[in-house]
Amino acid sequence: MPTRIDSCTFPRLKSASQTDLQSSNHGYKSGATFSGHLDGMKREGQGSFYWPNGDRSTGQYADNMRHGKGVQVWGDRAQFDGEFVRDTRHGKGKHTWPNGEVGTGCTLQV
Repeated sequence: MPTRIDSCTFPRLKSASQTDLQSSNHGYKSGATFSGHLDGMKREGQGSFYWPNGDRSTGQYADNMRHGKGVQVWGDRAQFDGEFVRDTRHGKGKHTWPNGEVGTGCTLQV
């Protein structure tokens, strides 16, 4: 069994087509907001989601979830820059903590 993964590739969801998308801003009851492409009320394509506590996620969305390349930034300025699959960090990425420490690698969720 290999101890290192050199590349991670993930298929796009069938629902991730880029047709009939419109850019808009959408607010939620929680105080969160989304700015980007919507297919009806689903997040699709490129966009940014902002939580009321200052956290934000910018990147690709499919089927209303983070899916593809994206950046998650927390209120304390920690951040993850990498790949997401079905709203979970999954694949190659770089995590930077507020104190400047950096970790890179491949995160796999099963």
